[in-house]
Amino acid sequence: MLDEQGMLALESHIRQILEARRKEIRMTETELGKQAFPFAADSRRKVQGIRNLSGNGKPQRIKVGELLNLCEAMSLNWAEVLAEARAKTIAEKIETEKSF
Repeated sequence: MLDEQGMLALESHIRQILEARRKEIRMTETELGKQAFPFAADSRRKVQGIRNLSGNGKPQRIKVGELLNLCEAMSLNWAEVLAEARAKTIAEKIETEKSF
């Protein structure tokens, strides 16, 4: 089970996976926003809020629906993204524990 730090790490790994895919397919933030969040007034800003640090110095938390939309917009399987991020989070935790 993930604690708060683990959940933040998981979301960080999700961001890394999504960002790598966005760059791989050469999709701009604007294009991604329009596809993933067509209902949002400023869809590019919505993508930026998830990708970058917000005004409080922390990235926006990723909601399940947002993850699904982002994955679909970039032709990713959300379950695979989540599984990969979970595996990276667990591996990171194990490495951290070994160093103590």
